[in-house]
Amino acid sequence: MNAKSASPAATKSNAEYAIYKPNGRGNGGVIRFEFNRTKGAVFVDAATQSGEKQFDWEQKITMKWGLNDLGAVLATLQGRQEQAKLFHQSEKANSAFELTYRNDPQKAPFS
Repeated sequence: MNAKSASPAATKSNAEYAIYKPNGRGNGGVIRFEFNRTKGAVFVDAATQSGEKQFDWEQKITMKWGLNDLGAVLATLQGRQEQAKLFHQSEKANSAFELTYRNDPQKAPFS
């Protein structure tokens, strides 16, 4: 039986996923999640829209979510708790992320 070599995607130590939401008013944004196996964390970058389909990555905020943070976010996404509040402190700035579960069919499920 021949051993198969691992694909480049399987050996990659980091995985990234981004959600872009530009709009015609110019006040959209982007949030990017990067799973870093080496550091055992998810890094979250967020930037505001700076033009048509352009984002201000120079003024982005970055947060490092560890296991406790991820647990709080997942519990909120599953509706097992009403809210997740995460704080990140660095030399440059302090950042906060708040996720609230809403059970209203007329609105988005999270704010």
